[in-house]
Amino acid sequence: MNRLALLLLGFTMLEMTTSCKFLHRHELMAGRNEMYSYLGPGSDQVERGKFPKIIFAEDSAMLEEGEKRKLAPVGKFMRENPSARLLLAGFAGEEGTDEYNRVLGEQRAQVVRKFLLESGVSDAVMQTLSYGLDIPEGLDHNERSVQIGIVR
Repeated sequence: MNRLALLLLGFTMLEMTTSCKFLHRHELMAGRNEMYSYLGPGSDQVERGKFPKIIFAEDSAMLEEGEKRKLAPVGKFMRENPSARLLLAGFAGEEGTDEYNRVLGEQRAQVVRKFLLESGVSDAVMQTLSYGLDIPEGLDHNERSVQIGIVR
């Protein structure tokens, strides 16, 4: 799929979802964004590291079989903790523009969300977030990934 088609698909997906939050570099650096406070350095609002990072191929939002297996513990955790809330943070590499990377990060987070929905996790307890290529200082990350945090 070429980049323009991927970008158009991303904008269509964004119109259909209400729980997406894009973070722009100036918002990240100023620390004014509520979601940044969840993921920023020293934050205690999101428990990170309980689940493995979900890795994507370059320029792709396709969830590979091996990465799907990494999501099984998330579904199990949510069945055992139905009141828990998840934050799905999508990241992109350096493939394109800032806007392209934010769309790609959101598409990746939405793919993970869809998989978790199909695994029985309630939509009401998941929120997606796209950093694209913008990464808060001090946040352990892997480009081309979705990180899953538990919101406290």
